[in-house]
Amino acid sequence: MSADYRELPESACILALLMTPGSGVVMVNRIVSALEEARTPLRAVVGQSATVLRKGLSAGLEWMIEPLSHCEAGTLERAAFLHDRVHRTGGQWVWFGQDDYPVRVRELMEYQAPPLLTVYGDVELLRQPSVSIVGTRDPSEHGKTLAGELARWSHECDRVVV
Repeated sequence: MSADYRELPESACILALLMTPGSGVVMVNRIVSALEEARTPLRAVVGQSATVLRKGLSAGLEWMIEPLSHCEAGTLERAAFLHDRVHRTGGQWVWFGQDDYPVRVRELMEYQAPPLLTVYGDVELLRQPSVSIVGTRDPSEHGKTLAGELARWSHECDRVVV
């Protein structure tokens, strides 16, 4: 892969930033939101040197120089590989600032919401009223029965089960 990452999709750049040590969920969401407001694509700045970022970022965005400059070329390449792998297997990416991102998740969790979602299936379902069923990976028979009943009840109430 070339050292020029300006062709990477924004979602791949978000994934790379999430994979960068020291860049947590809140930081990534703040960066994505601030760059969107400044009309600056993440792919234009992620992985750039601190010197380049000091010259190129708009005033008031200096706080993001460190996390953006710490995203290394190898991280961008791994993120691009994983990003493409999801696409090749029928998935798609939805990120925090997009219209397809679940409004309720953004409202409830604000900057603590997952910056990037991997979606397999109809992305329009993310806009519907929904419920998530969370439990152990090794449920008891009783737990399986309860989860099934909750899923059926949620479906009967016109809720998408996530």
